[in-house]
Amino acid sequence: RRVERQQSIVKKYEDEVGRRRIEELGTGAELVLGLFGGRKRSISSALSKGRMTAKAKAELEAAEKALDALQDEYEDLQKQKEEALREAQDRWAKVAAEITEITLTPQRKDIFLDLAALAWIPVYLVQAQGVTLEAPAISR
Repeated sequence: RRVERQQSIVKKYEDEVGRRRIEELGTGAELVLGLFGGRKRSISSALSKGRMTAKAKAELEAAEKALDALQDEYEDLQKQKEEALREAQDRWAKVAAEITEITLTPQRKDIFLDLAALAWIPVYLVQAQGVTLEAPAISR
């Protein structure tokens, strides 16, 4: 989840860098056209847009580094999980291989019965239209 969350953050910063570049190009083009058109334009807005683009790029790079770190951590955790699973399978395979069979013969003195009974409920088997039904032989 953390990797997915960081991927969405990186995507957001990539979009922001794209928007900042477009704004920077637009402001630069506006400045150049204003100079050739004889209108006075301030360079500060172009510099400001450049600064914001650089800041967005730095944020993107930091987010990408954090994403790389999370992906490395995820891969390490996956390897640890696989190793632990392999160890558990090996350990239980050894335990299963050590099972020995012992034959026990019951002795009459070791068998205890508290109650023995037989129950019988009579039923009639009725066959009609190819279907067999059980009907009780006694009424309740």
